[in-house]
Amino acid sequence: MKINSLPPGLPPQAQNQATKVEDQGFQAVLDKAKKDQDKEKLWEVSQQFESVFIYQMMKKMREAIPKSDLMGNSMGEEIFRGMLDEKLSE
Repeated sequence: MKINSLPPGLPPQAQNQATKVEDQGFQAVLDKAKKDQDKEKLWEVSQQFESVFIYQMMKKMREAIPKSDLMGNSMGEEIFRGMLDEKLSE
């Protein structure tokens, strides 16, 4: 399973988190942590991966909700929702 490519549309903070894992090579970090029995590093890498996965899931769920013009749709609202989803996924 290839995990070292970033999905499009991640907010900056999620990109930074995902890039940390990607820069070191997710598989390389995971293999080294398993080999060294470094449970703390395994936990950290697993949480980062889970955060990216949950963010993507929340993004797709928001896209599935019909948009209403009742409250208006602004770029600021989209940015806020993206940042909120990012924080919730962490």
